[in-house]
Amino acid sequence: MHVRKALPSPVLSPHFSPLAQQTSLRLLQKKFPDSARVGRLEGMICEAEGDFEQAAKVYLDLRERYPTDPVSFLYLECQLPWAEVGVSS
Repeated sequence: MHVRKALPSPVLSPHFSPLAQQTSLRLLQKKFPDSARVGRLEGMICEAEGDFEQAAKVYLDLRERYPTDPVSFLYLECQLPWAEVGVSS
């Protein structure tokens, strides 16, 4: 059985400048305005920048808009508590 490994997002690469990250994010948001994946990318960029409060807001919004999306739930409930963000379910 072949298991496909997820490749890291080039947008989150340390070699990608913050301006390039934001520009790429805006282009993706324009092309896919209702995408949960693009929303998660926005949250990951906020986390990478150390803005855990904004990341929590992004993930909470995603959880409200896409209640059946397990990945957004996992980011909110599993990753952000390590950042000591006060988010209540």
